[in-house]
Amino acid sequence: MLSKAQIKARPTVLWCYKKELDFSTHRKKRMKQMRKRQQATGSTGTGGGDEDNPFEVFLSSTQIHYTFYSDTPKILGRTF
Repeated sequence: MLSKAQIKARPTVLWCYKKELDFSTHRKKRMKQMRKRQQATGSTGTGGGDEDNPFEVFLSSTQIHYTFYSDTPKILGRTF
């Protein structure tokens, strides 16, 4: 929903997780992992692989701050 909104100033997102994420929080590393997955599945990448997966579009187009649940007391009250 946020990725389809035509808003000039996109809202930032605070992503809290318990132990580990299934993906990398580093943008360049995540793009490299996406390319490897595309090559493994046999797609050429010319068809716009990320547009097919809305979650990947959301991750690449939104500014996200990642933090552990245990660090939430430090984060509460802050604005991003």
